Amino acid sequence: ADARWPQIREKIADAIVALVDPDTGLMRADSSIWETHWNGRQRHFAYTSITAARGLCDAAAIAERLGDAEHAAKYKSAGGALRAAIAEKLTDGDGALAASSEELALGEGYWDAAVLDAIAMGLFDPKGPLATATLAGLDEHLRVDAGPGWSRNDDRWDHANVEDLSPWGGEYDSAEWVITDLRGAIALRMAGDEARAEGLARWVLDQAKTNYQMV
Repeated sequence: ADARWPQIREKIADAIVALVDPDTGLMRADSSIWETHWNGRQRHFAYTSITAARGLCDAAAIAERLGDAEHAAKYKSAGGALRAAIAEKLTDGDGALAASSEELALGEGYWDAAVLDAIAMGLFDPKGPLATATLAGLDEHLRVDAGPGWSRNDDRWDHANVEDLSPWGGEYDSAEWVITDLRGAIALRMAGDEARAEGLARWVLDQAKTNYQMV
């Protein structure tokens, strides 16, 4: 990080700051982590803003360590503003995080386990109201029957044969995902639910042991 600070500063951190939408305070609409969200399907996804805010906080820490006070202050301020926008623009009436501002505006179909990283990445107090509401909402809407974790999102069920904001949903989305189970285990452990966190990690490990040690 020290050796590559100029590249990190100019090509990553400055780029993130430049991509903040001035109208919302969130990151500009994009595809987030899914290639199916291009070509008119771009949204103001929570995951993009969550990871961007985390990255800016980390960039600020690097800058501070290197004595670059100007950029440390810039990235800390931008990361904090992005975090505040997430809490203000991406939470429902119960305070739970939604997948995107566009789906949230519809009032339904906005559940996505990717938002677990808002807790696991340390953006919000894991025992605070936002984390508590988010975990409760994900449990209510995305818990799977076969395992202890969650479906990736609700895109398979959030439209009753109508053309909504995510008409492409299918079994790919409703499957229980290893990555969300593991990130969720981190979030739950931080929230103080050690037993359930360990249960999720053990579930993934047991699956790997029966599949030639592959996670």
